[in-house]
Amino acid sequence: GSRYRFKTEPSLNKIIEDEMQLVGQTKAKTELDSRIRGVWKKGPLEPVYFPAEAAEVDDDTKEPKLVVIHYDAAATSQEKDELPDLVLKIFERTGIAEGYRNYRNNLVFLVADKEQTGTMVDKMRRYLAIRRIVEDEERFQEFSKTDRDKFRQEKDVAELLVRVAITKTYRFLYYPSPDAPKRSGLLAREALPAQDQGDVQKDQSAVVLKRLRELNRVLTADDPPLSAAFLKAKAWPGEQTSLSTEALRKAFAQKLSLRMLLDINQLK
Repeated sequence: GSRYRFKTEPSLNKIIEDEMQLVGQTKAKTELDSRIRGVWKKGPLEPVYFPAEAAEVDDDTKEPKLVVIHYDAAATSQEKDELPDLVLKIFERTGIAEGYRNYRNNLVFLVADKEQTGTMVDKMRRYLAIRRIVEDEERFQEFSKTDRDKFRQEKDVAELLVRVAITKTYRFLYYPSPDAPKRSGLLAREALPAQDQGDVQKDQSAVVLKRLRELNRVLTADDPPLSAAFLKAKAWPGEQTSLSTEALRKAFAQKLSLRMLLDINQLK
């Protein structure tokens, strides 16, 4: 008693799936790399994208660095929380004459979830496939106006889903902590909350900063001023009677027991 209806034209989804076969992994990953650079923007944290060696991450006391590790270079998972070797290498070394890093308390890392990377690449391939169809004017005009409108809607949705997939993939935050296990190089791991990642309108650097504040790992302009007694006890070196602001800033960038300094006015 079932009724069937047959159409001579292929469905939009079938057209998109066929077009996806023409979008290679390399093309999709190149576009992904570009999109990732736009998701985490410069602010109180300075993004460093896809370093392959420790020497590519400066060892200085400038803005704390948000090191975004490429998903093909290193990844982790919820079940196995082992610290990726590349993260540990960058955290401990400068890469220059095998020197050790002085300002470790000036780095945080974002690492991809290996269980999500395949989905992220597929979402990008789908978006690129739809974009190919829409931007091929001669071919695009062969579709009905209704289908053309549907393709445009699909393109907007696919682009949004790429951004959501990126934030779902880059969900593991590593930050320096004196309470972290020594086997993890004194780097603690935190999974960024899903509700923040789903808010695609946010600059994701702000999501990282918010979580670091909740973990009490950063000092911002909004925090109460540090007391002189605290500075003397925790950051002031020895019995020196005077010290430059930069020298004091170095102490914050060196000592994991101190919070990361995002506002130099905290030292005034």
